[in-house]
Amino acid sequence: MRMLGALMAFTACGMMGFLRVTSERRRIDTLAALSDALCVMRGELAARMTAIPALMNYMSRHSRDDAQSFFSAVSYRLPQLGRREFSELWCESVMETLPALETDELRELASVGLVLGRCELDMQLAALERSAAVLRAAQERAQAEYPQQRRLSLGVSAAAGLLLVTVLI
Repeated sequence: MRMLGALMAFTACGMMGFLRVTSERRRIDTLAALSDALCVMRGELAARMTAIPALMNYMSRHSRDDAQSFFSAVSYRLPQLGRREFSELWCESVMETLPALETDELRELASVGLVLGRCELDMQLAALERSAAVLRAAQERAQAEYPQQRRLSLGVSAAAGLLLVTVLI
């Protein structure tokens, strides 16, 4: 019975490391999807000057992963646009649908909502370009650190599991 408990404890520790690795991979994928989506948005605004509701609808259909969930959430909230500011709808969607991102990344993406549909086209395009670049840089840093973080997370969780097994037996 003790061995079964020790095995379960070791497995639980290993799963904690696996969950940490999975969440970091999701963050990297989310950053890539969002930076790509912001580039597409910039292109749509620059070439066609697409209205914000139509642009959000387009992005919800042509994005991937968490970016698609984000733009779908913004599109879902758009009927409230007369009663509430677009920036509020955008920020709520950022906070609700992008839990994988870190605080500064969320803040950067939220800042785009303050500019979209409010400022001149050049300012909107600059904000989208800046945010896409910031998110892309964060994604590249996270991607570069990922192999070491993966080894560290899995190694520490396995070591903690072995230590716990040793104590239990």
